[in-house]
Amino acid sequence: MFCGNLTRVTNLATTPQSIVQNVFGGVNRQNCLLIVPKESVPLYKEATVWKEFLVSCRGDVNGDGEVTSSDLACIVNVLAGLPDGEQFKSRADVNEDNEVTAADVGVVVNILAGIE
Repeated sequence: MFCGNLTRVTNLATTPQSIVQNVFGGVNRQNCLLIVPKESVPLYKEATVWKEFLVSCRGDVNGDGEVTSSDLACIVNVLAGLPDGEQFKSRADVNEDNEVTAADVGVVVNILAGIE
């Protein structure tokens, strides 16, 4: 209920849990990124309460629903401080260590290679 500054949630459950509306009371869900398993994205986009979040999978920096080389480009733009990267800054911290570094690039490369 006192989570007004929450901007990112990771839920590893492949099936969305049934939750009540006030579980994330005070959270601006429309601006809060929800990271779920890739195969579960469609389920979360339809699930009560969860569908109100920005539903995505790990590594999908540009929010197009896929992890591709364009997600790498977004992280590089953030790292380079380019204006194009600003819009992806909050999503570019793929490894969730609270900073955008080359390690985030490595995570996306591993996802693309099927290692992760």
